[in-house]
Amino acid sequence: MIQNCLLCGSHARLRKSHIIPKFVFRWLKKRAGDSGFIRNTDRPNQRVQDGLKEYWLCDPCENIFAKDETMFANRIFHPYCAGEQKLRHGPELLRFTTSVSWRVLHYAYGRNSSAPYTVTQRELIQSAEETWREFLLGKRKNVRNFCQHIIPFGLISESTIGQLPTNMNRFIAGAVTLDIIGSRKMCMTFAKLGPFIILGHIQGRTKDWIGSRVWAQSGTIPATEYHLPWGFLPLLKEKALHIQNAWTQLSPDQAAKIDERIQALGDAFFATPQGEAILADAAMFGLDAIKRN
Repeated sequence: MIQNCLLCGSHARLRKSHIIPKFVFRWLKKRAGDSGFIRNTDRPNQRVQDGLKEYWLCDPCENIFAKDETMFANRIFHPYCAGEQKLRHGPELLRFTTSVSWRVLHYAYGRNSSAPYTVTQRELIQSAEETWREFLLGKRKNVRNFCQHIIPFGLISESTIGQLPTNMNRFIAGAVTLDIIGSRKMCMTFAKLGPFIILGHIQGRTKDWIGSRVWAQSGTIPATEYHLPWGFLPLLKEKALHIQNAWTQLSPDQAAKIDERIQALGDAFFATPQGEAILADAAMFGLDAIKRN
């Protein structure tokens, strides 16, 4: 496809680019023993082999993203999933998280025609897109107020928060999804890459987020301490419930295929990351939490 590149604007042959980086879906397919397939929440009965892709970028711009994706995958994502802590990063983390937020913004903005964006939010969204694009192209040294946040998660065994969805561990440890989130006074891009959440700040109070902000200089992940806005937890619960409800639409035939896969692995399944998340939900919420109706 020959069109204008969405990032640099050059008229060129475009490549089909991943919205969420490809390495995330490679990882996702191996979480339960490398089935070779994943399932989309919107179409749980359809097995697919890859994530969302669009004809967006020319080769040079695709390569800009690829370099930072490789850094994040090799130095942060996979080591963290393997249990390593205090992972060092440099300025490339801000470029990577900005590239993810820029892609999410382009994919999600306008897709829901009934989304109630205010006039101010629409103006800020345009400014954020321009700022992120210029930063990725090296035309500016920072992202101004349109900062990036990254939050790593692990399995939980207990919580003082009531009414958590019974798939909470499976959601925080393994779900992959994207959206634009907010209210009349807050707006952010949201990308969940397995145990990592990346947020692109468009509108709202940045001082409510402590420990999660990605700075241009070097740093470590995870941070020593995180303080997040009170409204963030209901958002996570909502996203987890959405996935939980989607799985109730699974057909008997597709459910049988999943069961056959688990039975073929036997006890080895519960040593996989997906199996560990299922056991964590069973321990936290009871065996009924992991039973299929």
